[in-house]
Amino acid sequence: DRDKDGWPEWSSTLQSAFDEQPSFCRWTKWAQADDITFAETPDLAAYLHRECRTLIAIARLGGAERDVEALQERAEILRRAVEETWNPATSSYHFRDREHHETTPGALLGAGEPAPGRGHFSLAIARRFVPSARVIVRCFGPETARPPLVITTRGRGKHGRERLETLSGRAINWSWGAATAQAEHLYRDLDSVEIQNLPDDFRVEVRTVDYTRQDQTLLLPLWGGIPGPERAAELIRNTLLDPARYWRPFGIPNCSALDPNYAPDNRDGTGGVWFMWNTMLGEALVD
Repeated sequence: DRDKDGWPEWSSTLQSAFDEQPSFCRWTKWAQADDITFAETPDLAAYLHRECRTLIAIARLGGAERDVEALQERAEILRRAVEETWNPATSSYHFRDREHHETTPGALLGAGEPAPGRGHFSLAIARRFVPSARVIVRCFGPETARPPLVITTRGRGKHGRERLETLSGRAINWSWGAATAQAEHLYRDLDSVEIQNLPDDFRVEVRTVDYTRQDQTLLLPLWGGIPGPERAAELIRNTLLDPARYWRPFGIPNCSALDPNYAPDNRDGTGGVWFMWNTMLGEALVD
């Protein structure tokens, strides 16, 4: 719980058991590759909320009433936080940034290739973000390539102070010729991005994180017992049972069929059916 607000964050997508999550997977070229440690995700809150409810039932059966109040307080913190992410326009819960607690849309800020033989790439951006945004830089090249990239972002932080970050070494994640670097801090203004030691056969994309994308984990507050009856009915009727999003012929897919990375055959994207989540959502519907 890096911001100490009562809603913890995952440390990796592997820890969450959804290792090819389209918003956070860092070893596929098609995914967004956001660092999941920067996000508060409803699935973790749903697991913990249901665990609190179970522990409360156990405490009462065992006569440990003194433990019930603390568990109820923790469950209520999680419930309120998740409910803050509900968007009536999408009839869905959403991810949010752990720092400013906003669900921000993403944007492609620029893309390109280095000038031949220079090994240097510079992109002037000059963009302001309200609320502040997280910046992701991705470089794509041959699968075996791992040049010693040095990535510099320049701009101003959320309070308007000058900000310069240099990312290199372990700050850059490599997988099959794709390098991902994410600025540690939020940016109110992003002036430019520069990359050194970039070979000619690489291309670059600079984006801001999109927390509005939807996948199966955003349905789990239903399983966790978080929404009240009216909101649960809305989530089921408008989202879970929507054939254009989740109610597909072969089961509930990894992500909404409207997601840009949805792929019915689960190749070069995510669209497969994972039975664990289908079972959990089946239990939620029974409840």
